[in-house]
Amino acid sequence: MRTNGWQAPFDLLQVVAWVTFPVLLGGFFAFYVPFLPATLAIVLGVIYGTNGVLIMVLAGLCTYINPADRNILTEAELSPAQITDDLLYCNVCTKYVDKRSRHCRLCEKCVATFDHHCKWLNNCVGAHNYRYFFVLICSTLVFTMFQLAVGVYLFATSFADPTSITSNGAATYGCKDGTPASGTNVCTNDGYMFPLVAVKILLGLYSAFLVPSTVSILQLVIFHIKLCRNGSTTYDYIVEQRRAKIARARGDSALANDEGDLCVCSAPRRRTASEGATQQPPRPTVSSAAPASFRSSAAAIDGPFVGSFDRGFGKHVQLYDHSSEETHHSPTSPSQREEFGQQFHAYASPAAIKLGASAKRESFFV
Repeated sequence: MRTNGWQAPFDLLQVVAWVTFPVLLGGFFAFYVPFLPATLAIVLGVIYGTNGVLIMVLAGLCTYINPADRNILTEAELSPAQITDDLLYCNVCTKYVDKRSRHCRLCEKCVATFDHHCKWLNNCVGAHNYRYFFVLICSTLVFTMFQLAVGVYLFATSFADPTSITSNGAATYGCKDGTPASGTNVCTNDGYMFPLVAVKILLGLYSAFLVPSTVSILQLVIFHIKLCRNGSTTYDYIVEQRRAKIARARGDSALANDEGDLCVCSAPRRRTASEGATQQPPRPTVSSAAPASFRSSAAAIDGPFVGSFDRGFGKHVQLYDHSSEETHHSPTSPSQREEFGQQFHAYASPAAIKLGASAKRESFFV
């Protein structure tokens, strides 16, 4: 089980972020600030630097915080009286968790109010760190927009008033012959240590990178603002979109309005009133939308091959979930596959677990 995003192995995108951020931060102070007027350079440098420090702190917090469900964090064993309809049972974590928690295969744990697994942070985003994540992406948007705006200003000035750019740069980088002209920052014979053409090239390269980056981050911020307004999560949005897509393909309008998770699942185990005997849950059906190889292999598997949470309101959507296709082949986390081999399945059949009066819930992987 991963504790947080600082635990190896590190994701490739996380390493890319570690490299890209210093390049942007250092580039601003090396190639932007020296070519600004002195007063403006100080003001913009302080604003930009403060925002950069804020981003580093927020990114560190989002990566460090363990987003696991509270019952996973405390390793608490709940009594039967504490097991309510607001809890679901994860057969991988072997714990009852909140009904909005989801089990992340990459982190190998249930995440409280799961939003998504962020590869840039190498950590899941959920209830415990979402507020920091939201402020982080907003700060990053300000960071990129700010640098892009200053870069565009300098790039335009390099054509409209090139002397101001070169003279400001000479105050920092100097002249090739060692000294500027008497009483000015103008180098003789254009002998600048940092020539104007190099300024234009660097500003152009930075702007070319910042434009698509800013647009992407802006879209992300707008998306999460909408999610906050709707009281939803990224996971909920993806499931809803996938459900609507399958509903359109099947012409099933009722499915698009279904409240259940989009997954293959079965009814929870029940006991008869007279005998107290356990009834096996009905075998799940597989949607005709599933690939032929997937449907044929389903018949050879004893029980659901895509684990899911029973949502507790009696709706059990029996559909093929494209996002969970991997769980058919690999239903458990990597460490558990090594420990239990191929005999361990994420879905625990009723005969495999002794229950009380309440039905145990099945686990849903994300």
